[in-house]
Amino acid sequence: MPRTRVSGRVSPVATPLPLPAPAPVSSLLARFPRRYDTGNLPVLLVDGDPSARALFAEVMAVIGHVVTSAASAEAADRQLAAEPGTRVLLIAIDEPGALELVRRVRRQAGSYIYIVALTRRHDRAEANLAFSAGADDLLVKPFLIEVLVYRLQVAARIVALEDGLAARNRVLEEADLRYREDLAAAARVQQALLPAQDLDLPGLATAWRYRPSSQLGGDLLNLVPLSPRHLAFWVIDASGHGLPPSLLAVQANRFLVPAAGQATLSRRGAQVVPAIEVVEGLNRLFPMDARTRLYFTVCYGVVDLDSGEVDLACAAHPGPIIVHADGSWRQVQARGMAIGWLPPGRAQFSAHRLRLERGDRFYVFSDGLIEANNLAIEPFGVEALGGLLAAHHHQPLAAGMAEAEGAVLAWAADAPAEDLDDLSFLAIELTAG
Repeated sequence: MPRTRVSGRVSPVATPLPLPAPAPVSSLLARFPRRYDTGNLPVLLVDGDPSARALFAEVMAVIGHVVTSAASAEAADRQLAAEPGTRVLLIAIDEPGALELVRRVRRQAGSYIYIVALTRRHDRAEANLAFSAGADDLLVKPFLIEVLVYRLQVAARIVALEDGLAARNRVLEEADLRYREDLAAAARVQQALLPAQDLDLPGLATAWRYRPSSQLGGDLLNLVPLSPRHLAFWVIDASGHGLPPSLLAVQANRFLVPAAGQATLSRRGAQVVPAIEVVEGLNRLFPMDARTRLYFTVCYGVVDLDSGEVDLACAAHPGPIIVHADGSWRQVQARGMAIGWLPPGRAQFSAHRLRLERGDRFYVFSDGLIEANNLAIEPFGVEALGGLLAAHHHQPLAAGMAEAEGAVLAWAADAPAEDLDDLSFLAIELTAG
């Protein structure tokens, strides 16, 4: 060994040993078992360091990923727009515009892109910025290749889950579209069952308003001539909202509308059936199903156009309001239980015979008008409704009803929209001639 003299002494001099060449990436990854599957997802690397991009390219090639790279966030943005197949974005978060690119990627529609933010610092604030912008993961450089492989495995799992979720969402959206189209068709059918606006009967004026709380209402109303001198009217209010109660209301309406050559609950041949018998017939036909718990209330009546006499029956429905020609008003005190609650023979309903004079107005409505709550959960009430109808009794029939409905909606305007019930409202006025 060569020697050198130091302070009069001879000391050996160490010869530097040659350093081993760095192992290629392929040899470093060779020890990974083949069971580590990273999904072969297309990767875009954004890093301003050319050596980092070269190293990543070699790693990605060995583990089977298609990788492209960009030297800046701006270049990456253009590349993502030109080639939208990227599923993993590795981005150096300290590059200019990197955080904004992460935000844009996270906002865009389309296939989910898993974002790994790369940083050189163990900095809590920087990590917070990255994750707040939309990053899924954070890697601090330098890091072990094994760690990168593990993170890509996580990315593959998350992307697969997101793709599966997106596929299921598409199925749900298509089903929802079909459901909405069916609801719209059902709503059109329901609207077609409402009375004609131009009902022309001598000595009689009619009007009605119908506002379902959702696309399909559980209410249904009608005005149907039974003979040249008899007009039947009814308001049905099925429990609940949506499709099941609307179907129940439509079924009940079907049994009340006279059909050519067929007997119905309201008429047997040329004979007009008394109102109480009609309501009892509904109770026989529609017992409450123990599975659905659906039922309905109804106010049904027939007005004799010659005498002004009204034959009325109610089943747990608000009593009608009568506004007299002098502006005074009163409510018919209806009682009785809902249709279907008890079997025939045990169910009790409210029956009334009234007489209307010329100029009197007769209003039948669902409980949605009087039970509409304001923000303080105070109902609009019968007193307010009757007072409004009386105050507008000099106006045309339809105009007064529109004012009353508008007042109810204004009363409930600040309350949750889902609390508003269907609003059904019909009116009959005996005119002077």
